[in-house]
Amino acid sequence: MKLLFDPETQALKPYPRSDDEPVVGLDPRYIVLDVVQAPQPALSAGQVARATETVNLETRQVLRGWDVVTFPKKWTDTQAFMAAFTDAEKAAIDLSTDPEVAAMRRTLDTWSGTMEPYDARVQAGLDRLVTLGILTAERVDAIVATAA
Repeated sequence: MKLLFDPETQALKPYPRSDDEPVVGLDPRYIVLDVVQAPQPALSAGQVARATETVNLETRQVLRGWDVVTFPKKWTDTQAFMAAFTDAEKAAIDLSTDPEVAAMRRTLDTWSGTMEPYDARVQAGLDRLVTLGILTAERVDAIVATAA
């Protein structure tokens, strides 16, 4: 398979022939590139392959490959998240009069669906608990590690 590269617009365009034979009268500004397609990689659970495309003018190729992206770990719901806390930590959260912790409790009460450790709301809540001394940084790491 071939594609055309337009150096003026930096855009790829379809090759005008399906048989990849030379094109008579092709505008000389176009650079004819061969397409090299990598096979799709095998994936594990929680992964997805995203197509990549790189133009290499030195080799006159368009390299089509794959980036494997692993979805972040997550808790199935707020109960799974809270199960990672000790009873003493849960009590300290419940008894806290800090307005940000109160807002965090309300957010957890109304949260629907899965929770990701790196969601900004989760991070802000965990950071606040560290600031207040309810959690240590090590405990945050241990809690985050419970996400599956």
